Amino acid sequence: ASVTKSVTALLIGIAIDKGFVKDDNQLVYQFFPEYTIKNDTLVKLKIKDLLNMSSGFICSWYNGEKELQQMNKSQDWVKFMFSLPFESIPGEKFSYCRGNFYLLAEILQRTTEMTCLDFAKKYLFQPLDFGESYWEQNYKGVNHGWGDLFLTTYDMAKIGSLILNDGKWNDKQIISK
Repeated sequence: ASVTKSVTALLIGIAIDKGFVKDDNQLVYQFFPEYTIKNDTLVKLKIKDLLNMSSGFICSWYNGEKELQQMNKSQDWVKFMFSLPFESIPGEKFSYCRGNFYLLAEILQRTTEMTCLDFAKKYLFQPLDFGESYWEQNYKGVNHGWGDLFLTTYDMAKIGSLILNDGKWNDKQIISK
């Protein structure tokens, strides 16, 4: 599961490098114009807060990840996430929430007009010569940004090597340092 979160984070980095996303300081609500935001704390939430697990949402693995289970049963996962109360100001402290990475997956799909898996194949998996992969998705066709990405151990090692080499693979910059 958490390997998938790392891949999603890398994909956000690639999306920034390629100009699909401006930077990690962009406000999350701006990617979802169809939602009316009335929560003063939610309007402060940035992409980097989702990436750093510092969104501030009351959402935790301590309680068996009940929020993830509730989100999975809801009709609208973004609306569910946007309705969660906050326990802290975004960026202030660590607050584990798998739903953070669902919002990142939605942002990737909205900005690139590709599924996360298709984007990953084009900009990460093909350049690293990956084998077969599979990534589960929800009812809207959005890949689970928090987990459920199936890769070979060998391909996961390639991701580790990419990171250790400052984003380079065979002397080609795949993602910025």
